[in-house]
Amino acid sequence: MTFGEFFDTFADIVPTLITLQLEGIILRVRSGEHCCPINFPSLTSLVIHYSDYLNEEYDDGNFIPNLWDCINMPALESLTLSIMDGELFHTSMDSLRCQHMTSTTKGGLKSLHLFNINIDGYADDLTLVCLNLSNLTLTGRATVPVLKFILEAN
Repeated sequence: MTFGEFFDTFADIVPTLITLQLEGIILRVRSGEHCCPINFPSLTSLVIHYSDYLNEEYDDGNFIPNLWDCINMPALESLTLSIMDGELFHTSMDSLRCQHMTSTTKGGLKSLHLFNINIDGYADDLTLVCLNLSNLTLTGRATVPVLKFILEAN
């Protein structure tokens, strides 16, 4: 779907939506298309399952950056990321950091679930958005780098 279709789809429900789960690539921003962030003021839980089995014809590699450019979630407390490489993880953490810095709601993430995220070299990105973290779930490739980072930090 284009950004316009994405915007139209969520326009009526964004004020009350508290949980959003995205499976696969659901948004494409066309060349020259302008997208402005859609504010999801009540969204407290976001799940992004990024499929790693897609070929280049279907995945131009811009879905995650475009998604973060198109959504603003000042009340986000729980984030689940599934199947991403280090660059996409970094993009996600940096986008959340920017949103947190400009938000009037300063609670931040309380729960982070990383499933099969390759964060080698990016474990310190957790400090960008996880200052108030009370729940952390690690599965697969994220486990060892995060545990090493935690041990080295202490």
